[in-house]
Amino acid sequence: TLKTGTKLLSATVQCSFGEGTIGGPLAEIQKAHPDTIIGSYPKYLDGKFWTELVVRAREATALEAARAEVEAMVAGLVKTGP
Repeated sequence: TLKTGTKLLSATVQCSFGEGTIGGPLAEIQKAHPDTIIGSYPKYLDGKFWTELVVRAREATALEAARAEVEAMVAGLVKTGP
């Protein structure tokens, strides 16, 4: 009998760089997409570090736009290095 609100959608982008490298660019993406929530979660396993970037939004179009920018930022870092 509990009513639910609008579902929160999410998308995850894997990033091979640490938060120190991506913090600035990620903050700019967040500013450009105020209808989203972007979180970064550092991970470590078997001697390797990486960061999971999670984009959350209530609307699919907002989620997709921010996710695409996050993926482009990561791809740019892979090409040029940190």
